[in-house]
Amino acid sequence: MQALRRLICLCNACHLSTHLGFANVTGRADQALTHLCAVTGMSGDEVSHHVHAVGELWTRRSQRAWTVDLSILTNAGVTPARPEPAAARPAAAERALRQAQTPAPIRAPPPTPEVRPALHSQPSPDPEPARRGLWTRITGRS
Repeated sequence: MQALRRLICLCNACHLSTHLGFANVTGRADQALTHLCAVTGMSGDEVSHHVHAVGELWTRRSQRAWTVDLSILTNAGVTPARPEPAAARPAAAERALRQAQTPAPIRAPPPTPEVRPALHSQPSPDPEPARRGLWTRITGRS
């Protein structure tokens, strides 16, 4: 059983540093390792030892079939998406890698709406119902 017990917010560079295998296959391992050194204060040798130890742990853990306990999320009203079936995961991984290696298209910003003075003064709508709606969608609670 693998149980999710906490969530930690990370910047993109720190998140990449926690997925060194992904960073490696997407050509960003140097970037991830450099960031790991900068954030932790580890030397290159210390990072090398850490990466080796983590790789060994990943290898051992990957030899088992896991069930996952996500009750920390489901108890908070979050419905996790089901992963693809095991047989479909290699193709999904290939798609994800292609997407990660493909630069995002540059899009023109949306046109700026024309600003016109209001003819009649009307009160602004109450933002609270919209906020409550978002909270309910995220947590499942009102």
